[in-house]
Amino acid sequence: MSPRLSFLTASMVLAAAAFGACSATRPGDSAAKAKTAIMPEGLAANPLAWPAITETNKPWTRWWWMGSAVSPAEITRQLGLFQKAGEGGVEICPIYGVKGNEANDIQFLSPKWVDMLAHTTEEGKRLGMGVDLTTGTGWPFGGPMVPSSDASSALQWKKFSVGAGQGVTGDMPRGTVQYVCSVAPDGTVTDITASYHDGKVDWTAPASGSYTVYVLAQQDAIQQVKRSAPGGEGNVLDPYSPEAMAHYLAFFDKSFAAAGYSAPRPRSEFHDSFEYYGANWTDDFFAEFQKRRGYDLRAEVPALLGDGPADRVARVRCDYRETISDLHLSYMRTWVDWAHGHGELTRNQAHGSPANILDAYAVSDIPECEIFHLYEEGHIPFLRLANSAAHVTGKRLASSESFTWLGDHFAVSLADVKSPADFLFITGVNHIFFHGTPYSPASAAWPGFNFYAAVNFGPNGGMFHDIDAMNAYIARCQSILQANKPGSDVLLYMPFYEVWQDQHLTPNGPGSGQSAESMKQTLMYQFTTPGDWMKPFPFYKTAMELFQKGYAYDEVSDKLLEPAQAENGDILLGGNRYKAIVIPESPVFPVETMRKLVELQKGGAKIVFLGKMPGDVPGFKDVDARRQELAGLTQQLEGKVATGDSAQVDELLAGEGVRREQMMDQGIRFARRFRSDGVDYFLVNRSDKAVDGWVPLATGVSSAVLLNPLYGGDEGRAEYAGRAAIRHSKDSAEVYLQLAPGQSCILRTSGGERLNAPAWKYVEPGTPEPIPSTWKVHFTEKLDQTEPMPADFSTSTLSDYTGRGDAYKSFAGTAVYSTTFEAPSSKAQDYYLDLGKVGDSARVTLNGHFLGTLWCAPFRVRVGEALHPGQNSLQIEVTNIAQNRIRDFDQRGVVWKIYKDINVVNIKHGTAGDYVPMNAAEYPERPAGLLEPVKLVPLTIKTPE
Repeated sequence: MSPRLSFLTASMVLAAAAFGACSATRPGDSAAKAKTAIMPEGLAANPLAWPAITETNKPWTRWWWMGSAVSPAEITRQLGLFQKAGEGGVEICPIYGVKGNEANDIQFLSPKWVDMLAHTTEEGKRLGMGVDLTTGTGWPFGGPMVPSSDASSALQWKKFSVGAGQGVTGDMPRGTVQYVCSVAPDGTVTDITASYHDGKVDWTAPASGSYTVYVLAQQDAIQQVKRSAPGGEGNVLDPYSPEAMAHYLAFFDKSFAAAGYSAPRPRSEFHDSFEYYGANWTDDFFAEFQKRRGYDLRAEVPALLGDGPADRVARVRCDYRETISDLHLSYMRTWVDWAHGHGELTRNQAHGSPANILDAYAVSDIPECEIFHLYEEGHIPFLRLANSAAHVTGKRLASSESFTWLGDHFAVSLADVKSPADFLFITGVNHIFFHGTPYSPASAAWPGFNFYAAVNFGPNGGMFHDIDAMNAYIARCQSILQANKPGSDVLLYMPFYEVWQDQHLTPNGPGSGQSAESMKQTLMYQFTTPGDWMKPFPFYKTAMELFQKGYAYDEVSDKLLEPAQAENGDILLGGNRYKAIVIPESPVFPVETMRKLVELQKGGAKIVFLGKMPGDVPGFKDVDARRQELAGLTQQLEGKVATGDSAQVDELLAGEGVRREQMMDQGIRFARRFRSDGVDYFLVNRSDKAVDGWVPLATGVSSAVLLNPLYGGDEGRAEYAGRAAIRHSKDSAEVYLQLAPGQSCILRTSGGERLNAPAWKYVEPGTPEPIPSTWKVHFTEKLDQTEPMPADFSTSTLSDYTGRGDAYKSFAGTAVYSTTFEAPSSKAQDYYLDLGKVGDSARVTLNGHFLGTLWCAPFRVRVGEALHPGQNSLQIEVTNIAQNRIRDFDQRGVVWKIYKDINVVNIKHGTAGDYVPMNAAEYPERPAGLLEPVKLVPLTIKTPE
């Protein structure tokens, strides 16, 4: 259990009182109330009602079809399990198969495979679940339908020094030669491609001077589909060719037509992160470059390949990188247009691509980011690229591949997911996709079918027993975060040309740590997650400063800024109103974007320039003319925009009337959505200190309600002693909050009339009273059906039950703790039932009343009217995850890793950076059961000071 989620000190207990335990339901919860919908625009109908939960509000999961060895009956069974667990949809990813199961494999896009997809979308419609589809198998796009002419390719080159009167000797680069040139001592570049024949350059240097000859070749089909499913093996597609994409998609259309597909189409097509390794060229690149950049790249081959003055090299390579970006965007637009033609949406993970990532995310309908193992606030400037692309283009959803490699296989609990889920919400994500769930038939012995990467969110993964409570929490949060408009005040311009033209950027990905000489060979940079490549640039520092100071911002690119308009001092973009745009210091700046800023400023928009005003332009063509125009435009802004050092961004924005959320200073992180009559806040305390006091708000508020997303039925108006728990000072409003470390809530404010709703109860816990009793422990469910059920036992001391013997040490499943106890003689207005530490989740029933499922700290729930005077009956079902069971498997040498391709691996890489086989025998033994004495904590109404 994370120390940040432990609630052991008195101050933490106090702060926890406001929102209770991580519970799915509570006494008095009204099913009708929970289902009451509100209009997205306001709170008038019922300020305490959660929006009606839709399939899109619920978390979805990536669903790996192992070998595509699926059947209609199993598809129906598994979708039913997901739906019952509170999941809203699946994303099908056909993947490699299982050893020994080859007879059940189905060839990708065969008529039988298409029939399985049809059955899935039909069942999804029946169950009220969505279905997305990877447009391919494994990753990236490709397969047997991709000929070499449509496959990804790389530019290979060699440089030859040729003395006077000598010829070119030596091996040629691999691939088909595209261009050969000679460079004279005076720098004159001459096309000598016609001299290339039969693997040799038949050319002799003039009698005087030393020449350089460059030979450029295109190597095709440089990569095969990674982790492909049966029938999906083959070349990877050229990611810079719209024509190749069109040919690829035509094969899908042909396959669907041949199978007579008439079922509902998938909701969305999906493109995984850019992993087209080594792809840096395409067939008609020279022609495309000249059309887009206005000059012949062949005349600048020396600079392209890293030779010549550093400034010239940087400018030519910037143009090359911008062209690569343009071509990839065209490639993706072809895919989007095809999906739209079939009535489908698109989801795209642009990270890893060499494009301007904001633009690449914005091409799709649902931009998707990703957290891979580690997550920290220093990653937020990168993660916000996807969400910002959604916001500034007016798209409602921003998704995330979530919890990939959060921990090792079978070693992640529901409680471990809470903090990263909240982290995703504060980055701007509002559509979580689990990574993920393997398709595993009921006939497969536990642990069933498994994917090489953790975490397994499916029925065999160890968390599924109580996952419905966590899913309900995510759905409630997303029901708020998907409604209305993003709550950002600031546009943060991302100067991507600075990145493209930088001479010293170390690639973040394949090739990192290159020598100076090998860096010359790096034409293209891939901008991967979590975005460490950002850190050398002023943009990153500014983004972090804005985040840490509490400014709600969206990032914007040159292209995405183009449709912006100024109105009444605001900037209108994507259907949103922004109060200012911040321009980080950058050595180069496009003339076109400066023209846009001049236009916006003339319309009354507030613009803040940090550091020196831009004085240079990116790229190679017409540099002097463009510099002159930039200087003239910059002069038009002098004295009319705010300027200052990057460290002054807070002061500068405040001077422009932009307010920050000071709650950040208290450790509270937030996501905001603007309604027509107020603001919805998602709040989470990410500090290690409890918050119990007044919290300032940057938005106008006259009344507010608090909702606890951990369970329905715990809502109320922010009020105490008949007065609103809101106070106003000269320049801000404050609301009283109680948040323990790791706790979250929804705050819904109104700037109009006082909200008519029952009051929220601020409570203060008293001294915990242990329940003295003898517990009977009965084991009822097990993950591995071949495992012997541990014997029942009785105990008066609650502790880790794994120490009772081997059968307990290796058990994974559910144990029911039962006892009776006398109600406390002292009277309190309510009580918490506090379980202390739990391994790993618990369902609590008191006197026949189900109090809730406790899946994360604090493991406590209010008892309400369920507590009776005198004798009480308490039952607690405790389920542990599968860590101990899989540990036992590997210690005994049980053969369960039966998967093709990569099989099952550890999260930690080997010394060479590659994955190593998983060995759960090295796992520590995990405590299980009720681990501490169960207590009753008296509660009294608290009057905030």
